[in-house]
Amino acid sequence: MKTWLVVSFLFVSVSSFGQDMKAIGHELAKSFNDIDTLNIVSRGLHPEIDFHDSVTSANEEFALKLKQYTSKVPQTLAYSFPELSQTEVKIVTSPDGKLRIYSWDDMNEGSMRFFINVFQYKGDKVHSQLSDTGNIDGEIINTGVYYSNIFQLNFGSRTVYIAQWHGNGSSIDYSAGIQLFEVSDSILNDKVKMIKTKSGFSSGLHFEYDLTKVPENIGTLVRCEDNGKTIKIPVVNAAEAVTGKWITYKFDGQYYVPVFEKKKSKGKGEK
Repeated sequence: MKTWLVVSFLFVSVSSFGQDMKAIGHELAKSFNDIDTLNIVSRGLHPEIDFHDSVTSANEEFALKLKQYTSKVPQTLAYSFPELSQTEVKIVTSPDGKLRIYSWDDMNEGSMRFFINVFQYKGDKVHSQLSDTGNIDGEIINTGVYYSNIFQLNFGSRTVYIAQWHGNGSSIDYSAGIQLFEVSDSILNDKVKMIKTKSGFSSGLHFEYDLTKVPENIGTLVRCEDNGKTIKIPVVNAAEAVTGKWITYKFDGQYYVPVFEKKKSKGKGEK
């Protein structure tokens, strides 16, 4: 019943707002700030009270509003959302402007963080779909990572999107990687198996690491270069320490294939 009331409200709201992007952005920012307020109250003012259900409910309301607006109002795909961008919602857009991902921490307690994402994309029209760690609106795509960048690879008539993601299992146990996506009419395909690995072809790469064992000044841990034709991830040793070495995948016209550095030949007198 609650979900139906929210959807009914959104239908009226979308019709009323029409092309007013600023009003939509304000409504979304206000909705997200309700989550933030509950988080502040639960952690600071009243830590003895369990606000889990209230925070979950506020996340559900915001997620459904965001999905509804981004699917019913096509102009939102190009709108910068200046007010929402001032919150903790991370908004990343592909270079061609046809794929956008909205990510946010659900702010429930615990050292393991969970993130919710809304994917907005343009195929035959503008679509929007939700992924989360629970069961909001019955749509589940992944298990709680946030996206920080979207690169793209153009070849032939195809465009493949390379989305960089991150996750934290605890205060020091982190993970990162990339996921390939491709838009086909009304579908956002996340099974784009173009990366050649030891176990076969994959649609993504990932690694886990200890946040306290990352070299200083190493910069971005996941790198995409040469107009999407080169992907680099760090070598992580058995102790989950990030080394100064990299695993490089290069696009050969059909697949991303690993490129191994050639061992230097030994000079005279070297053993």
